[in-house]
Amino acid sequence: MKDHAVLASSVTSLLSPASVVIVGASTSGDKPGTRLVRALAGRFAGPLYGVNPRRLDVPGVEWAATIEDLPVVPELACVAVAADEAVRAVEALGKLGTRAAVVYSSGFSEAGEEGTARERTLREVADRYGMAICGPNTAGLLNIGNGLVGTFTHALETGEPSPGNVAVVTQSGAVGGMILSHLVERRVGIRYWLSVGNGAVLDVADYLDALAEDPDTHVIGMFVEGIRDGRGFLRAADRCRAAGKRLILFKAGRTEDGARSAASHTGQLAGSSEVYDGVLRQHGVTVCRTVRDLLDALTLAATGAAMGEGRALVLSVSGAGCTVLADEVSGSRLTLASLAQSTTSAISEQLPGFSQTGNPVDLTGSVLMDLSRLDAVIRAGESDEGVDLIVITFATNNTTEIADAVAAAWRRTKPLLVVLPVAPTLAQPMREALRAGGVPVFEDMADAVRAADALFATRRNESRDADVARTRTGAVENGRWAGGQEALAQLGSAGLPTVVSERFASAAGAGEFALARPGNYVVKVDHPAILHKSDIGGVRVGVASADVTTVCLQIRDSARAVVADFDDEGGFVVQEIAESGAEVLVGVTQDPTFGSVLTVGVGGTLTELMGDVAFAAMPATSADIRDMIDSTRLGAYLSDYRGGSRDRDAVESLIADFQRYALAESIDEAELNPVIVRAAGAGCVVVDARMLLPESEPIQPALSVR
Repeated sequence: MKDHAVLASSVTSLLSPASVVIVGASTSGDKPGTRLVRALAGRFAGPLYGVNPRRLDVPGVEWAATIEDLPVVPELACVAVAADEAVRAVEALGKLGTRAAVVYSSGFSEAGEEGTARERTLREVADRYGMAICGPNTAGLLNIGNGLVGTFTHALETGEPSPGNVAVVTQSGAVGGMILSHLVERRVGIRYWLSVGNGAVLDVADYLDALAEDPDTHVIGMFVEGIRDGRGFLRAADRCRAAGKRLILFKAGRTEDGARSAASHTGQLAGSSEVYDGVLRQHGVTVCRTVRDLLDALTLAATGAAMGEGRALVLSVSGAGCTVLADEVSGSRLTLASLAQSTTSAISEQLPGFSQTGNPVDLTGSVLMDLSRLDAVIRAGESDEGVDLIVITFATNNTTEIADAVAAAWRRTKPLLVVLPVAPTLAQPMREALRAGGVPVFEDMADAVRAADALFATRRNESRDADVARTRTGAVENGRWAGGQEALAQLGSAGLPTVVSERFASAAGAGEFALARPGNYVVKVDHPAILHKSDIGGVRVGVASADVTTVCLQIRDSARAVVADFDDEGGFVVQEIAESGAEVLVGVTQDPTFGSVLTVGVGGTLTELMGDVAFAAMPATSADIRDMIDSTRLGAYLSDYRGGSRDRDAVESLIADFQRYALAESIDEAELNPVIVRAAGAGCVVVDARMLLPESEPIQPALSVR
């Protein structure tokens, strides 16, 4: 069991130690210990020790024959020995008082039962001595600020990382090394690089907690294959966001089935990638679709400039470039900025009379012959309060002089992106000069716009209810499904608006009820095993009172062909016809990583066809609920689709009320579908519902049995 106060102190020793010892140090061959000695010696700012029976001739390293012979207690140990020996070494170091260790060796939980037992022992040792452990089975870590090169990754062979504000947390040493090599090549400044490995003691959330407290970390990039403690991760993400840090993540294994199979639309739609995307964005994490997108977003975020409202000024030395970039911007959530008259005038003064000075701006080749004109255009755009970012694309004339002019003109108050869409060999001189000047460079216009779009779309700085203890993380035992009238009765008793309806065990009883109240009705089949009623002809709309009995008998015959026990368990629901409106789905499902997840989307018979559902971890805030609606077609559906706007305020309130009810009553899975949303000001109503209830007794009020 983690003692988080002790662990937080030990993590500081892991990331910023005053002294380091290498256990398994060697100078022979290309072993991990050899590469660690070479990497740390001459770089690490503090005292450096090595454990080896032979004293090795490495400048800056003091040697001891055994751990017990060390002249001081090192704060961090880099343990580069085989698995069994590594556990014994960590035990000895813990007794000595060492606060943290990096365990590089494999042979732990990834290696079957024996390895799992070995990892359990390592975790017990760490708990006993309050040690922070990176790994095992890790590629190590970097702290560029103090020269802690505690890794043997070959990515460092591409060049020396420059100090900066970006931290990388990766669950794959190989992919993490690839990311590091690209960032080094792009000259993106690095603060930390952390390979989680098996995460026996420290998981991704623990590293995020530490980085939230680090004033020199502004951007955190993550490569994850899975999140062990979903709620812990979200709390850490919230702390990072509250500290003003950008979190940018790529998750591998997007097609993995991460959601429990459930007997509802909601459960069937809750695939792992969709839930991850929705929940992480809800908590301010920028979610990337590819590793390339992760690199591009990190490159842009490292500049520190805010995205504002996403209003872009597009500059190009060719008219065609203007058109292509304008298309890319229009296809994203960014918009083309409306320039102030003073900005347009200032730009016009620098360009020939035939140039296009609206937005996008055709710079023409004239600005390349007089770079002071390019300087003036960039400065005019950056000074415009209606411009949030600038995107410039150049053609085949790629020179270092142009790059230097761009870097000098950019005051870094707003993001500036340069696109060089030519052959990499042709673009190389200008690309390298721009990177040296701290300017983000992209090869493709779509990549540049996508990076800006991803950062712009990230939710920012919203206060959040920290009390998540009510959220469940597993299915109830001995639960049972309640649908139709029983579910509507439960929701109605909780104060949610439901359509007037009644359930009957017999067709005759349903007919008597309708004849006593002449009119037209909706008649539905009702049986726990029949989820998709309309698929078997189990929903009839506009049934006259005199026809209700006949329709019920027809529905009964269809239902008998599907469920053998219909006569014992089935029945019929007779409902008043709800006023027409937009059909909405509202539900809750259980995700194995994040627990209770709220779902919202287009409802009715279109739910499965469209598959357009948004997810958010519960409890979701009112802002979360608004974003869920707007992130799907439901936003447009409620606003102006066929018949004018619907009562959005009413459905937002219903979603919030349903969430409170589901949390309070331990509802693990439910689906309200459809919820009919009437015209603005006319409210909404739940027409049908299905819920997995923890209670073993039927919900009152009692059902009619006529």
